[in-house]
Amino acid sequence: YFSLPVIEQQPGLSVKIVPLPNAQWVLLLVKDADGGVLMQKELIQRGFEVELCVAEEKNDWLASLLRSAPDVVVLDLGLTSERGWEILKILKENPATKDIPVLFCAIMGDAGHGSLLQIDYLTKPVGAAALSEMLASQGFFGPQSKQVGGKSILVVDDEPGMLELHARIVKTQLPDYRVLLARDGRQALQIIYQEHPALVLLDLMMPVMDGFAVLEEMRKTDATRNIPVVVITGQSLTKEDMSRLNSGVVSVLGKGMFSADETLQHLANALARRRKPGSESQHIALKAMAYIHTFYTEPISRSDVAAHVGLSERHLTRCFHQETGLTPITYLNRYRVKQAKALLDAGDKGITEVAVEVGFSSSSYFTRVFRDEVGVSPRAYLQSRCGAR
Repeated sequence: YFSLPVIEQQPGLSVKIVPLPNAQWVLLLVKDADGGVLMQKELIQRGFEVELCVAEEKNDWLASLLRSAPDVVVLDLGLTSERGWEILKILKENPATKDIPVLFCAIMGDAGHGSLLQIDYLTKPVGAAALSEMLASQGFFGPQSKQVGGKSILVVDDEPGMLELHARIVKTQLPDYRVLLARDGRQALQIIYQEHPALVLLDLMMPVMDGFAVLEEMRKTDATRNIPVVVITGQSLTKEDMSRLNSGVVSVLGKGMFSADETLQHLANALARRRKPGSESQHIALKAMAYIHTFYTEPISRSDVAAHVGLSERHLTRCFHQETGLTPITYLNRYRVKQAKALLDAGDKGITEVAVEVGFSSSSYFTRVFRDEVGVSPRAYLQSRCGAR
């Protein structure tokens, strides 16, 4: 996920130091110790606890990271240019570190400029479970989903098979959203400028205009700068691929659109936002929702959902109800009915077939739940839709 700051450059910006309670633990990974001293000093002044770690081949920086259990990892430009994507990949593929946010920060002291990128990514082919977790983290599920702006999601990929696969998964997860497709970077930018989608799934490695070029263009316009972008890469990356990805990140960072003070302020603001994560119950509810959205077609039970989130059924139900006002099973049935309505609207499947396809074990149970949620039976709903046509 790329977070693109929206502060216009102001020469001579004075930095306001605001002491913050419950200091967040930041691990600053750098190529050499001197390169991170300025960032470390500034972040400590802003109330963060910062550990400086030189990520050399000979030292076990990952072991240090696991011991310190930071809230956020920040990589400097020097390290990013050589090993940025390698380190990001290691962190995201390790179960113990995959949820730790990673930020890339560049401070060009000689030029007095800097830039910041916050990156997360998915690998091809994107699975339904991984996509569900990503959508949940972006606020597309649950009560906060009403706050998500826009009603479209853009999928960008130059491989037709991947484009269709990812679009189909998105449409299944979010049937109320339009799924827009782009087969190259230029087409993607045209759609972004016209539609302002709520989210962009962006393949990074494309011919003609790659994903990094798209990101650079998006940064130039206030209207597109804050659109969330989840980047997608191939599962098996060669050394050449890694080098190209590192160069892409450095290219975006190297634009130096902001002053050094502004960049440090952006970094502190990004960390402060991470200081206010959702409650434990919200995290549990979102993880449960992602599981339900992925496996709703299967005969899952409350115990299955509880096992997935690692809690007792009772504790799961309490947390889930606290966040949504519903039990997990009520939410599951409501989601199944929502999917069933979409299938009935399509008009090419019968009621029994639809019931089985969305995970109901019997037509009678499907009818009962459907009537409770919609107010009419599936047959009456289907007849009303046919009459409307």
